[in-house]
Amino acid sequence: MNVDTLNIMLVDDHAIVREGISRLIEQSPDLRVCAQAENAETAMQQLQLQHVDLVIVDLSLDQQNGLELVKAILQHDNGITVLVFSMHQEDIYAERALRAGAKGYLMKSESPDTLIVAIRKLQQGAFF
Repeated sequence: MNVDTLNIMLVDDHAIVREGISRLIEQSPDLRVCAQAENAETAMQQLQLQHVDLVIVDLSLDQQNGLELVKAILQHDNGITVLVFSMHQEDIYAERALRAGAKGYLMKSESPDTLIVAIRKLQQGAFF
């Protein structure tokens, strides 16, 4: 594997959403979906098994609030970048996500290209 590859984990309780995001991301040769999880417990297990650079987290998970997962991920490794990807209104939840430690917030209603733009901005160390 190329050392310049960005390893991404997807956390969303809908398999079809994870698959769609994965296919979109993997169109870029330097981006790799290395893990997927349907809930917080599986996400934390995957972090033990995989080298992850970026985690894309849905706020609405079955067993745990996505904001709590953001905090847990950063407690595990504060070098991981977290992007919250949600259907919830940005004006209400973006600030909460950033306070929890996320570096970006993206609504699921955005265009697919916007997700790649967000990943690239985060990859460069910027907020999105």
